[in-house]
Amino acid sequence: MVLPAPDLENEISNSVDKLQKLYPGELDAKKHLYLPHGKYAFAAKHTFHGKNKKQIGHAYRINVRSGVIAGHNVTCLWKTWDVSKSWREFFQELYFYSHPQLLRWLQGIVVSHVIGVHDGSNGQKSIFMEPPHPISWHTAHLGLSIGEKQAVIRAYETLHAHGILHNNIGAHNICIGQRLAHVHAKDL
Repeated sequence: MVLPAPDLENEISNSVDKLQKLYPGELDAKKHLYLPHGKYAFAAKHTFHGKNKKQIGHAYRINVRSGVIAGHNVTCLWKTWDVSKSWREFFQELYFYSHPQLLRWLQGIVVSHVIGVHDGSNGQKSIFMEPPHPISWHTAHLGLSIGEKQAVIRAYETLHAHGILHNNIGAHNICIGQRLAHVHAKDL
């Protein structure tokens, strides 16, 4: 396992402490960095056992994986960081998804439900989340239908109405589910 430098270790510890304050009494952030809610509450404190993996995305590492958590079959998107190099980005995104005044209550509406966090080898951590549709979805592209374009606009209007601005809007960061009601922004 790659260990961060001592000063970096203190900054990471402070980031974990900030996450702990979001879940007083419900979560030991030193053991579990995220407490899933809603339809994924069953995944709390359980491990993902993966079956297969397919990489998507180019600017960062995202994989589509199938597996089992607490006896439930799940298909999820995994976004992975090398925390020894990009811990700030990891903790910032996890904090945004965890905070009740930011993305926590928009999960499943315009951003994916976060299912959990996985500690990988060599200093890697992954946030795994629900895709916009369990079987059929795609990223945005130039040939979107009028209905798909309108759904994307509605999704961003919802984010903006909650005071959230996306810092990296691009076709690769817009996932559209089979049913147009499921448009999710990623890489916030």
